[in-house]
Amino acid sequence: MDTLTVFGGAITAGLIAGVMGLGGGVLIIPALTIFAGVPIKQAVGISLTSVIATSMSSSTVYLKKDLVDLEVGMLLAVSAIAGGLSGGILSAYIRSEHLNFIFSALLIYSAISLALKKESAQSTDLKYSKKTMWVFLIISYFTGMLTGMLGIGGGIIFIPLLYLGLRMPLPIAIGTSAFKVGLTATAGAMIYFLRGDLDPVLTLIPPVVVGMIVGARVGGMIGVKIKSSVTKALFSLMLVYFSYRMFTMGLAELAK
Repeated sequence: MDTLTVFGGAITAGLIAGVMGLGGGVLIIPALTIFAGVPIKQAVGISLTSVIATSMSSSTVYLKKDLVDLEVGMLLAVSAIAGGLSGGILSAYIRSEHLNFIFSALLIYSAISLALKKESAQSTDLKYSKKTMWVFLIISYFTGMLTGMLGIGGGIIFIPLLYLGLRMPLPIAIGTSAFKVGLTATAGAMIYFLRGDLDPVLTLIPPVVVGMIVGARVGGMIGVKIKSSVTKALFSLMLVYFSYRMFTMGLAELAK
């Protein structure tokens, strides 16, 4: 695949990621593996690198609009970073098909929960108990593991976690997710770089990263202007689609 095509695909992935507060890994990994023929582990490493750039680009927009809860984002990022390091290490030893099936089920559950939940007046003055936060810290750790193992930013789980669990307004949940996923991806990307997985595909990283930054910047500007109901509907549909992709990927792995 030529560089221009890779760049165009990265812009598209970054645009969607910026609007939805995602890292973009669930989009760029299939594109690299299916259309560019990049081995999955190298695609995951490239994805993690681009997720860092996407997060930095889109989260600045949400920060300027005061749509990021830094306290919650930093707290959950600590456990997610630890999970990202663990997942990056384990990715060299563990088969991914069973994780694909579990992840697929989680996505469907999140999609149904988001679709059925009615909009309510959710306060930005978050009140939560230590017991509740311990639960979220544990979930955030395992989300970080998925980031390190599968090359995703984790926003696709983290956003429903904030929205449904902490009752955070959806725009703030998206902004906080955009801020947090970059920190998590950094931990996972370090493992892939140190292990040398990215050495054969280093030339693909610049066009992917630049394309994702451009797309995410524009997507972030669009995302802060879209109504929560529209964003929720689009996000629910994306969850269903990604659930399907994860399930079929698991089946393909089992068939080998």
